[in-house]
Amino acid sequence: MTDRAVSAGQGSLGRIVRENGWPLADQGVMSATNFLTVVVLARALDPSAFGEFVLAYTTLLFVSGFQTALVTQPHNVLGQRRTGAEYARYTASTAFAQGGFSLAAALLAVAAAAVLEVAGIGGAGVALALAPALVAWQLQEFTRRVLYTEGRLAAAFWIDLLSYGGQTAVLALLAAAGVLSAPRALLVVAATSAVGALAGGWTIRASLRARAEAAFVRENWVFGKWLAAAIAASWISAQLFVYVIAIVDGASATGALRATQTLLGPLNAFLLFLGTVLPIRFAAAYARGGEQRLRGTMHRAYLASLPIVVLYGLAVSLAAEPLLRWLYGSTYAGYGRAVALFAFFYVAAHASYLGGAVLNARRDTRALFVANVWAALAGLVLGWPLVETWGVDGAVAGMLVTMLVLNVFVWRSYRTPRGTAAPDRLAPAP
Repeated sequence: MTDRAVSAGQGSLGRIVRENGWPLADQGVMSATNFLTVVVLARALDPSAFGEFVLAYTTLLFVSGFQTALVTQPHNVLGQRRTGAEYARYTASTAFAQGGFSLAAALLAVAAAAVLEVAGIGGAGVALALAPALVAWQLQEFTRRVLYTEGRLAAAFWIDLLSYGGQTAVLALLAAAGVLSAPRALLVVAATSAVGALAGGWTIRASLRARAEAAFVRENWVFGKWLAAAIAASWISAQLFVYVIAIVDGASATGALRATQTLLGPLNAFLLFLGTVLPIRFAAAYARGGEQRLRGTMHRAYLASLPIVVLYGLAVSLAAEPLLRWLYGSTYAGYGRAVALFAFFYVAAHASYLGGAVLNARRDTRALFVANVWAALAGLVLGWPLVETWGVDGAVAGMLVTMLVLNVFVWRSYRTPRGTAAPDRLAPAP
């Protein structure tokens, strides 16, 4: 592993960005792709078809959240202390678990398609197209996050540029030809992600030439089980609103919710950058200097990154209506207030990303689960009445409230003393 991969990152955000230009550029590519995908589909599809794609894509991200909890986040954190043959065995074991998880997700999508077809509800084609997209997306993400663990950041960027850039280009061509549909869009995601997965797999092939061992899979499970539970609770607290508004107001309203959120897309890139890089850096800081060094790193990162989120959110809120008309014409005009509410949501999300990264570094994943449970309860109580009363605005307001509840419990756990020595310094690696 390189020094960059295990750097404690004690400097300001500027230093973190300078030292991580590749991952920031990588997140920029992903965010730009998501932004352009939404714009292309929102303009090419009618609101109902666009809403169906949003529902499927949200499901893809939800399942990928479990992948993060059970596979990639454990590798990013636990892989930091391994080298040589042990690292290869650990990575091969994690890859084996990833394969099983991806297959199970695809089978569930196929089963859902069969149920929708038999019930005559509609959307079976979208659910069926989701199956290969789930597999290819997750395999590409696995190879990408292994490259992050190994500090091979430039390679991750170029592979993602190939995959996500190709996705944007193909979707634009299909839209220009007038043949774009929600199922075809998902199949494009599957095909381009498969290209990225093959390129990534070839790049990390040396890290996979070992025998898988059940002990490493169990270790990942011990680390990630509370994270997985937290993802499930987080889905209720935030993504539940995507489905609730579809039930209450139809798939078109779901499309409007995503169209407004897309204006804050660059903040997604920034927060995903923090969410990917900071857990690795915080874990290394905790291993080297314990609680004191971890807190110092987090404080500097928080204070330096907050103005970026606030200033961008303010600028987009002030120009919300012109931006909506410029991107989507009149289809999603009139949702400026939802954009402003999303800006507040991202300020709260920024705080939760940093607090969650600290808890991950401490391996206090149970605290993340508890925090998300409380947020989920708030979402369950408030979700339906808010959407019934205020529609899209109510959905965003509900997401904001649940994020605030999440922050209360995350930061309460952060303030709980955890000692000054990192676990890795107290016990040898298994």
